[in-house]
Amino acid sequence: MKKVLLIGSTGLVGSRVKALSGSEFDFIDPDENELNLLDPKGLTSFMEKHKPDAIVNFAAYTNVGEAENQTGDESAACWQVNVVGVKNLLEAINENTHLIQISTDMVFSGDKEDPGPYKADHVLPDSSDKLTWYGWTKNRGEDLVRKAGHAVVRIIYPVRSSFERPDYIRFPLRQLREGNLYPIFADQQLTITFIDELAKALSVIINKNLTNDTFNVCSSNVGTAIDIIKEAFEKLGADADQIKPGSLVEYLSKQKNPYRYLVKGGLDVKETEEKLGLKLSTWQEIITQLKQQGLTPDNA
Repeated sequence: MKKVLLIGSTGLVGSRVKALSGSEFDFIDPDENELNLLDPKGLTSFMEKHKPDAIVNFAAYTNVGEAENQTGDESAACWQVNVVGVKNLLEAINENTHLIQISTDMVFSGDKEDPGPYKADHVLPDSSDKLTWYGWTKNRGEDLVRKAGHAVVRIIYPVRSSFERPDYIRFPLRQLREGNLYPIFADQQLTITFIDELAKALSVIINKNLTNDTFNVCSSNVGTAIDIIKEAFEKLGADADQIKPGSLVEYLSKQKNPYRYLVKGGLDVKETEEKLGLKLSTWQEIITQLKQQGLTPDNA
C-alpha cells in the first residue's frame, strides 16, 4: 500500500476522495494543527517523520469573492496559502515524493480572445490582467508545481450527492427549496467535476507515479449553466419552470473585475482520458449518477 498524504481532506472534494479510496491507500490526513503549509520547519519535520510516497494537495484559499478584496496583497491569506504554501511544500519534500497539486480552470481568463474548454497543455497566462486574484494565485501555484516536475490535476465545479456544504448542483436546489432561486446564466460555458471520477483519476496517477504532467478531470462535454441546472432539476424532480435566465456578460459589465467568472470556461479531457485509460462522464451522465446515489431536491 502506498502511503498518501492528503492535505485538506475534510473539504467537499478531499473527504469524498478519502472515503472512496481509503481501502486502496494508506492515507495520512492531518488537520490544520498537525500540518500548516505556512510553517516551513513544521512541514519539513512532518515529511521526515511520515515519509509519504505521494501527496495530494487539496488545500487552498477558495473564497473567490473575498480574495478579490486581497488583490495585489501577497501578505494576505489567498496568496500565502495558494502560492507560498505550495512553495513551502515543494521545498519540504524529497525527490522520491510524488506531489499532485489540485488546480482549476480559473487559472485562465475564459474570455473571447482565449476561450475554453482548455486542453491540459494550454499555455498558462503570465499576467493577472484577465484573472481573478484567486485565479492568479492558483495560476502561480500551478506554475511552481509544473516547473518542479510534479503533477497538476485541474477540476472545476466539483459535485457529489451529499455533503453539508452545497456544490454547483445542490446549491440551486437548496435555493429553490428556500424560495430564493437566483437567475441562472444562459451565456456561461462550463464543465463540472464528478468527485467520484476524480478519485479514480487520482488513483491511476498515484499508482502509476505519473509526474511532470497536467490532467483535466471533469465532464467530457461542456454546457451552459442554465442547461446543466435545468437538466438537474428535471431529472431530480424539481420544478424547472422556476428557473429564470440571466446574463453573465451583463452581470460582469457591472463588476469591479470584469473577469470575476469565466464566460467561456471549462476543461478539455481528451488527453487525460487517453493518458489515464479512463472514460469520463458527460455532465448529463453525472447528473444521472447523482440521482442514482440518492440526490433529491429535498436532501440537496
